[in-house]
Amino acid sequence: MKVTVIKKEEVEVKFVFININPRHLDEEEKPVPMLKGDTWDAIVDINTGIIRDWPQGEEREYYWKICDAGSYHLLDSDEQIVLSINNNYVPNNLLPGEWGDYLELKINGDGLITNWLSNPTAEDFYKDDED
Repeated sequence: MKVTVIKKEEVEVKFVFININPRHLDEEEKPVPMLKGDTWDAIVDINTGIIRDWPQGEEREYYWKICDAGSYHLLDSDEQIVLSINNNYVPNNLLPGEWGDYLELKINGDGLITNWLSNPTAEDFYKDDED
């Protein structure tokens, strides 16, 4: 007989991959870097808050309503998915914003999220639907 065993293992997480469809994009005054269609994808270094491949010199502030329509993936240093939240609220213990509905990003010209949390956690990735 074979069974699947889930083994707890401590893994170093390096990045978060954000895949969201912000509401009201038509209200943005400038083109939104890294937007493909209605989807905004970004890989952020968790330790520094720097967005990979952010266009140099572009400064933006976003206060996007996401609600329960975003997907967030924690990646290891090899960019392999370690934990995921799919079609769910914003993990505000990891990403700046409020109440799980909003993602608030203040991005400088180097791609640094200046309001990045000083002690981000992955606790939102462990909550189940019964909470």
